[in-house]
Amino acid sequence: MNRERYDLPTWNLEIRHGLDHVFVTAFQWVHGREVLHSEGVALGTLIRNYLYDWRFEEAKAQLESCRVAFRPREIGCTTAEVQQVLARINELNDRVGHPQNWFHHRRLDGATFERMMARIEE
Repeated sequence: MNRERYDLPTWNLEIRHGLDHVFVTAFQWVHGREVLHSEGVALGTLIRNYLYDWRFEEAKAQLESCRVAFRPREIGCTTAEVQQVLARINELNDRVGHPQNWFHHRRLDGATFERMMARIEE
């Protein structure tokens, strides 16, 4: 799922930091508790791929074939908690000096978040 990162549609915008691992760190920072690292990274990967419009279905199929949990209800969190993390992800990124990501250049509106989560939950 991380192969050929240069194919990401945002590469030329200097957005070179993925959301996969950042999501897990931000989740812990926002909520003061952890989800299993691999499952949080899996969810972060799907969020990244959906927002970057890059191989979402392929990533989801690979995770499902490996039986990796990624749906919020499967990994012990709620969609509201996911939304809270995404609303604050740049705050953490900027504090620790991570490169910019999708959220530095765009705003995730409620309708897009709902569509994304529906696709993840399918």
